[in-house]
Amino acid sequence: MSNAEISLDGMSIDQKLHLMERIWADLTQRPEELPSPTWHGDLLERRRQSVLNGDTEFEDWADVKKQLSNRYK
Repeated sequence: MSNAEISLDGMSIDQKLHLMERIWADLTQRPEELPSPTWHGDLLERRRQSVLNGDTEFEDWADVKKQLSNRYK
C-alpha cells in the first residue's frame, strides 16, 4: 500500500467534502473494523438506565420533524 500525499491547501471546500464522503463510504464498508470508543458505550448505558428509571421522555418522530420544520421555515 502506498502513502499518497494529498495537498489540501489547493482543494476547494466542495472537493474536500467530496473526499471526506468517499473516505467515510470506504470506512463504512467494513464496520467491524471501526471500534466504538469506550465513552460511546458508557453514554449508551447511561441513556438506557435513564429509560429504565423512567427519567427519559420520548416524543413521536413525526411530531418532532413537524416541530422542527415549523421552527425553521
